Amino acid sequence: MPGIRLTPVLGNVGTAVVEPRKYVSFDVNNLHKILGHCGEISARLTGKSLGNEVTLTHETCEACSIGKARHKNVNKEWKDGSMTTGERLYVDISSIKGTSFGGAKFWALVVDDYSSYCWSYFLKKKDELEDKIVDLIKELRNDKIYLVLIRLDDAGENYALEKACKQQNLKIKFE
Repeated sequence: MPGIRLTPVLGNVGTAVVEPRKYVSFDVNNLHKILGHCGEISARLTGKSLGNEVTLTHETCEACSIGKARHKNVNKEWKDGSMTTGERLYVDISSIKGTSFGGAKFWALVVDDYSSYCWSYFLKKKDELEDKIVDLIKELRNDKIYLVLIRLDDAGENYALEKACKQQNLKIKFE
């Protein structure tokens, strides 16, 4: 019979009794959300295979639109990079698990933006960073490489480095 689905129900004696059940009508948009935002065809086929009627037309779901949206393209090349060796340095410091054989507990990494050349320093205390970097800047100047900018995070030892560079009149900008 169209429109009626027969489902078996057990009676008192254990015999199966057939009881008519009417189709349940689902809005395709609600079924779309219940099934995890699947496509309209999948929602209609799933509802039909479960013996239910699926009604109305599928409307554009806001959550699906946001999920399918593209991000803005990001340039793969760094446009504002350095034009010469030693123009901009990146400096960061991190701790080491345990202590090294020389007694160091911290590691400082200095990277040249233009050439990606790296200097690595092992430090016993974070306040040794300013001495190491000031010595590096002076060594670069002896080799006719003039540093313009140093990029750092907001850690306390970096403020001490900035202060030391200003006291020695090295004329370096800090980011």
